[in-house]
Amino acid sequence: MKLIRPEYNHLYHSAITPVLSVTTVGTSWLVDELWVEPKELEYLHYEEDVTKRFEELQLSQEIDTNSIDYARSQGVENEWEMMHFFASEDVNAPSEILQYVDDEGNLVSFTNDELEAIREWQPGQAYPVEGIQGHHIETVHENATNIELAGDSDNIILATDSAHLEYLHGGSYKNPTQDEYLDVKMSNEDRLAETLSYNESQIVPGFFEVGLVSIAPTALLGITIKQLVTYYQLQNSELPWNEKKKVLAKTAIFSTLTSSGIGALSYSTGSVLDWVFDDLSVGVVDEFFSSMIEINGSLLSVQLATAALSYVTALFKGVNNEQAFRNAKNQMVTALAEFAVFSAIGLGLELSFDMLGGVVMDALLPDPTFKCRI
Repeated sequence: MKLIRPEYNHLYHSAITPVLSVTTVGTSWLVDELWVEPKELEYLHYEEDVTKRFEELQLSQEIDTNSIDYARSQGVENEWEMMHFFASEDVNAPSEILQYVDDEGNLVSFTNDELEAIREWQPGQAYPVEGIQGHHIETVHENATNIELAGDSDNIILATDSAHLEYLHGGSYKNPTQDEYLDVKMSNEDRLAETLSYNESQIVPGFFEVGLVSIAPTALLGITIKQLVTYYQLQNSELPWNEKKKVLAKTAIFSTLTSSGIGALSYSTGSVLDWVFDDLSVGVVDEFFSSMIEINGSLLSVQLATAALSYVTALFKGVNNEQAFRNAKNQMVTALAEFAVFSAIGLGLELSFDMLGGVVMDALLPDPTFKCRI
């Protein structure tokens, strides 16, 4: 028996598209309020705390001595202090921040056991990792009177005993730092920036994470509604049950793809518009109006895409090209009209609220220059 395709239902697609788009917009808003914003706030607290502690550490490392030998030793101590700071679990620096030059001349990260020793180390104690020395990139031999440079942890790179002599000094401590090692050390400011960026990516959900969570309910809703509609249509069909199951399976696949696509398009459009309006000052675009445009823009993009999909689907269903194009055109015109109307309503509400707010403020705060004459 030939499998009969379910009849294309233009009214169903016209009705379900805004529902799915609004579902994505609404879910995105909930995800932002309940998940993203708290995580952003958590990161801001982290950034403020870590930056403050870093600046305090830098101030404490300022060299106040006339002895080049003391400054030289203190510079190495300062570098271990920086390692101790970045290795701490609450700072959580990435592994590429915590490195040294090994016996083969390679820049490598400390092991977990070595990092634990660095975390437990305190200034004034023996250096936490045995066999690791501090090397002055701009050597003390070449800058014998530069006390500030000798004590600057930015000028220190850690290395094993053999790497210090063989690779960094090229076999003699009288030699300057070999050229290939002059730029391998990351400055403390750069290490802080890398650490903050790394932790922001770890704490704050990314675009694709938020998108997945926002789109999933849309896909689930679309599949559920379409399957219920199809099941209802098949109840009175003469097709055998095995053929009905095939129809339901194909419908599930198709509705999963289309619903996910609608959700993805709506989420992407809203994200792009949100990014655009974030770059505009509050004086240019009011937050309320920008939110209205983001929602309306998401709906518009989805409805236009759905109109194009409807055109292709209608042709596939056997509808003639002229009729399919006319239906798609009507959908596009309707979408554009709705966008214009709802945007105008949003603008009108914004102006009304602004005017009402001004009247209320004038009533509550009288002009102090006004003098009543009796």
